[in-house]
Amino acid sequence: MKSLSHHSKTIVSLIFNIQMINEQRRFKKFVQMLSSCSNLINLRIHGNDINDDMFTQLYSILYENCSKLTLLDIGDNKLTNKSIVKICSLIIPNEKRAGLEELILSASRTITNAGWTELFFSISFNSRIRRLALDYNIMDNEAAAMLIER
Repeated sequence: MKSLSHHSKTIVSLIFNIQMINEQRRFKKFVQMLSSCSNLINLRIHGNDINDDMFTQLYSILYENCSKLTLLDIGDNKLTNKSIVKICSLIIPNEKRAGLEELILSASRTITNAGWTELFFSISFNSRIRRLALDYNIMDNEAAAMLIER
């Protein structure tokens, strides 16, 4: 990560899937490195046991410093409904942020129907989402219907 930090301003894509940043020390260094990745477009951190507290740290950096981010893969982690509000704010574009075009939340089994409903409402409200991956999740027909009615 040290060598990546030296080139962080030019990085547009980072793929740290499957237990690459699952240790607290590595995660902390990763978040520090991200703080200067202002051109980041694609972030894939699938399968790293990231919990809500860790995502809060990550979200702060992504929201403030990575305004060009359009693809986020945060599936197969340990996120709950607490993280959905933050994910929703990354989805919706504004004058400072591009907004996500692709969101991968596969295997996010600790998110409940209430969380999925909130996410789908946000997507239907004002998003640029073009690709949404939600495989291996648990949701009822009512939550799924919100997405279909979009």
